[in-house]
Amino acid sequence: MEDKKYPTIAERNKYRKANHLYYELVAETLNDCGVDQRMLLSELKNIGRVRNTKESIKDIYRSIAIQKYPKLKSTQELDTKQAQEVEEEFTESIQTAMKVDLPPFPSQTEIAIRQLFNDIDRA
Repeated sequence: MEDKKYPTIAERNKYRKANHLYYELVAETLNDCGVDQRMLLSELKNIGRVRNTKESIKDIYRSIAIQKYPKLKSTQELDTKQAQEVEEEFTESIQTAMKVDLPPFPSQTEIAIRQLFNDIDRA
């Protein structure tokens, strides 16, 4: 199998959808465990006080990516290997700091099913 350094636009869009679903699942898991944003950020050596949302979890991911790769202007610039490294560090940091098990990264099937249910809900 060929190791691609940079994913295609279609691959990036699929990965972005998976990321957004993952952030939402992480936020839900943390909230269900009673972990609010302040607790999470305190454990990660930051300050804050809001409930976890997809956007707030994405901001943590973005912060880790920029700390790891300071030349980044956007997480969209991450190549496949870098994105996987950031995802692993992001997940491990939260699980270790908060002692919670996060859901696995969503598959393309899970994304398609979630999209189908969202489409049905809107109809």
